[in-house]
Amino acid sequence: LTQAFSWEVLMKLLLLFMFIFLSSCNSPTQKLAPIPNSDSHKAAFPQTPYSAKYYWAKGPYGEVDKENTLVVFLYKNQELHSLPSDLSIEFYATMPSMGHPLEDAGYFQELSPGIYINEHIKYNMSGEWKNELQIMNSAFNIQDKISWSEFLQ
Repeated sequence: LTQAFSWEVLMKLLLLFMFIFLSSCNSPTQKLAPIPNSDSHKAAFPQTPYSAKYYWAKGPYGEVDKENTLVVFLYKNQELHSLPSDLSIEFYATMPSMGHPLEDAGYFQELSPGIYINEHIKYNMSGEWKNELQIMNSAFNIQDKISWSEFLQ
């Protein structure tokens, strides 16, 4: 890793951890914690009582040799909420024009209740991608999903 790249990643992680610490000190009357990124998205899962705010902490890059980092804030009744142990949050993406999935969907780690990070997403190439956040059960059946399209450089 180059020194500049290391500092960029270190600073983003430091900001993320500072945000998590500060958001844990908020008043209980505050319903949704703000996300420290202007490119955040918000959507409700249509089949389950969950909603999510999500943003790219790194990327997204349409290059197979670059890892992308997605941060997800999961809510239930407008409060940060972890999924039960029999459910997991997963990422998946396809390139509709080419008919293939991404190189590596990575995996989410829970940083604190309701806050998940996936630092290992790799796309195959630049172009239009259909992304999905999926709530999956222990038998790997999709229980619900949020989809969005994104053009990657």
